[in-house]
Amino acid sequence: MPLTMIKRWYRNLAAIYSPVMINPVLQHLKPNRLETFVDCTLGNGAHAFEIIRTHPELRQVVGLDLDPDAVLLARPKLEAAAAGNAHLRLHFASVNFKCLKLQLNQIDPGLLQRGVDGILMVLGLSAMQLSFFQLNTPERGFSHTMDGPLDMRFDRRSRMTAEIILNSWNERELGRLLRDYGEEQHWQELSHSIAETRLKKGPFKTTLQLVNFIDRRKQNLGSKPPRFEDEHPALPTFQALRIAVNDEINTLKIAVPQAASCLAPGGSLIVITSYGLEDRIVSGEFQRLDKRVLESEFQIAHVRPIEDLSQQISSQRSQMRVLQRLWKRT
Repeated sequence: MPLTMIKRWYRNLAAIYSPVMINPVLQHLKPNRLETFVDCTLGNGAHAFEIIRTHPELRQVVGLDLDPDAVLLARPKLEAAAAGNAHLRLHFASVNFKCLKLQLNQIDPGLLQRGVDGILMVLGLSAMQLSFFQLNTPERGFSHTMDGPLDMRFDRRSRMTAEIILNSWNERELGRLLRDYGEEQHWQELSHSIAETRLKKGPFKTTLQLVNFIDRRKQNLGSKPPRFEDEHPALPTFQALRIAVNDEINTLKIAVPQAASCLAPGGSLIVITSYGLEDRIVSGEFQRLDKRVLESEFQIAHVRPIEDLSQQISSQRSQMRVLQRLWKRT
């Protein structure tokens, strides 16, 4: 799709979907002086745009995203937001946020020494990304409504794809994948059926081939038909494959403590999640870091997740957790 069409699509969708949980994010950061801010999941730049707009004291903003298209689209928006601040420097990179510390060191070694005042992670597919992938780029393989290859890579430079996983992992590995990453109720039956079907009828090749297979199989298992599109029977499998293809869980376990170590005293790490698995991982990592409170280093700013249903494209709940680095250190 031409870049002009992509930009037009983003502008139109931006009028419908606000950045998820932007009000709780801004409310938490409002009392803080932000001179440095890192958006680890830049997306279309909506969160960073609002933060730049409400914090004129900013001096450095770093935007990271694994998808080069996201960086390409977000950059002009943030440059426009920063136009009135002659002291603000913007930095962009298409990298995995598990490489945060390395990237910050490349940008400015002094930034790591001083620490970052605010770091944001918005996990999973945003409303805009989900709509874009489903409606406009079926070749990315995320769509369960339009046919395309079983790809699902955020970073198209990676070799792993959903097709490779679906057709080469054994039944036990597939079952564990569907159970743990997709939280699929019928994980045993589906993993067995996938292994049996690819042996008899050949490999799975396209998204709709997989969708139709899961739909038929779940009907045979007596599953109730979904009430809404966002409850489609294939979504748990698609979620599980996407997480595995992009190694999202291991990345998150590396990225959260690394980001916390990059915080300046008084700085905040804000993580927004959209489903239970990733939220439990973030919560666990925060709890482990919070144990250092005896060393006067970290504390959880919000023990209870903040829920916001108003800005979701689906019925999923987004939750926000915040970890702060304390001023006093031992």
